[in-house]
Amino acid sequence: MDGTNIGRRKLLTAAASAAVFGSLRNPAAAQPGTALAAKKENDAMALAELAGKLMGAVVLPSQPEYEMATKIWSRTSSRPRAVVRCKDTGDVREAVIAAVKAGLPLSVKGGGHDWAGRALCDGIVVDLTGMRDVAIASDGSRARVGGGALASDVASRTDELGLAAVTGSIGAVGLCGLTLGGGYGPLNGRFGLASDNLIDAEVVLASGQVVTAGAEGDPDLLWALQGGGGNFGVVTRMSIRLHRVPSVYTGLIMYHLSEATAVLDRVQEFCRTAPEDLSVQLALVSSPDGEPLAAVVPTWSGDAESGEKEVAPLLSLAQPIHADVKRRSISEALAMFDGPITETHGVVMENRWLSEVSREAAEVLVHQTIQRPGPGCSLITHEFRGEAARVPADATAFGMRSEHVLVEIVAQYDEGNGSAERAWTEGTCRLLEPFSLPGGYPNLLGRDDPRAALSYGPNSARLAELKRRYDPHNLFRSATALPRLA
Repeated sequence: MDGTNIGRRKLLTAAASAAVFGSLRNPAAAQPGTALAAKKENDAMALAELAGKLMGAVVLPSQPEYEMATKIWSRTSSRPRAVVRCKDTGDVREAVIAAVKAGLPLSVKGGGHDWAGRALCDGIVVDLTGMRDVAIASDGSRARVGGGALASDVASRTDELGLAAVTGSIGAVGLCGLTLGGGYGPLNGRFGLASDNLIDAEVVLASGQVVTAGAEGDPDLLWALQGGGGNFGVVTRMSIRLHRVPSVYTGLIMYHLSEATAVLDRVQEFCRTAPEDLSVQLALVSSPDGEPLAAVVPTWSGDAESGEKEVAPLLSLAQPIHADVKRRSISEALAMFDGPITETHGVVMENRWLSEVSREAAEVLVHQTIQRPGPGCSLITHEFRGEAARVPADATAFGMRSEHVLVEIVAQYDEGNGSAERAWTEGTCRLLEPFSLPGGYPNLLGRDDPRAALSYGPNSARLAELKRRYDPHNLFRSATALPRLA
């Protein structure tokens, strides 16, 4: 924290605290002699005290900006006591200390795209969306990224330099949350997971201490952050590796659903010998008019001259009804699928790890697409091979290092309570079980999912020990599912 910020904090007056305290107090509820009234009074005092220490602001349910401050991709019933809009690491530290002091739950909002809505809790939300700075090292080898930065924020800076970070497939997703959970994406085959490209991180622990996770700081904490999610502290900044990728040859190839089983089968055969510079996603989705379709999304990240030739076989798997594959900047590639994830919906998700999309598994995917309860239901794959599969299983917390295909089972809905969508996702997950590897992608598992221990494999015991070391009272319990602590 620099001297300017310290001076500014000292200039904040008691008026801010008084305003917050006044809006929190409820004279009708604050009757003396009740434990509930005392608790509410203590919480109000803690939040009022916090407001007077921030560069940012405390947003309360009574304020007009509250609804926007609590807007995330997945609808949730959580109504936070306060959203702390942090401007710097000092704000994050103060918010963490306040939550501990008041005994309130704490969650972290970065990109806000976790399907389970874990960005919001019923206590204090640490909002990092004001911390989206991106700084590129002079030699182009790394970027220093704020905890609230989106993948698109990073790409907008790296594009002009012919560089790329390892991200997911969507620009609107927070890069920090993606990286801490593992981070599947089209560059995994060449450069590993997003978490494999994490160099170091600035972290606020539950104690309020600010530490550096890294080879020259705390290597154990860095190991835990590389796939263990936000369970160990709030990452306010991180350094990530950059790679020379001026552009990618990518786009969308659409086929009729009647061709889907054959298309999936042919893609699987094609990918067995495809170069690591080529990533292929499959998606069973709906067109704008609700018609179910099979989509193939190739991404060639190698030399520009070879892209068209390498991708050409995927244009003749059957007769495409639409194809738009061309050379794009990283920003353009990330923007292709932003639309469905930029608006709030009801969302339920499941996922499976498959060793491959076999003919039998493909038939399940196509059958379930036909049976989907609404057009917001999708099945999306992510390849895991090449460099990502060469990392030793114990090198990072992310323990699933054999070649596989991740299948996302996604259901978005705008009407009803989601019971039909939940039944569909759970049913699809169950039907894929005979073809599945143990566990599932922890970043997409729900709260207390028993598959977490299987997902981390032999790393489970070390993760549990590090959780006890860095967060003994489980302050960061809203984060990615971990193996249950003994």
